[in-house]
Amino acid sequence: MTKRAFGTIFTTNMNITYTRDNGQKALKLIAVSVIEMSGGELQSTRTFVDNPEGNQEAEKLFRKLVAEHEDPESPHMRSDEEDFVNYLDEGVYEDCSGYQLFITHSV
Repeated sequence: MTKRAFGTIFTTNMNITYTRDNGQKALKLIAVSVIEMSGGELQSTRTFVDNPEGNQEAEKLFRKLVAEHEDPESPHMRSDEEDFVNYLDEGVYEDCSGYQLFITHSV
């Protein structure tokens, strides 16, 4: 934490900053998050540093949560690599039961 004339700056490995700009507060979070929802209700949010290692960890978690959610008894209904590429490109996986999984970048 550093005290400055214009406010306080907080820095962590998540690259969070707070400054005052013309009397207004500003929060900047540079991160990648995996957000899990069910029936429109937030179930969990996991956030990683937005760098190559953090992106890899977020993608790994996203894939793990999709695999855990899908029915192991229906292998023909499970996502394949092409599906995962599409989910990651669009930043969302969802099914007909109301389960949703998002991967987002905050800047």
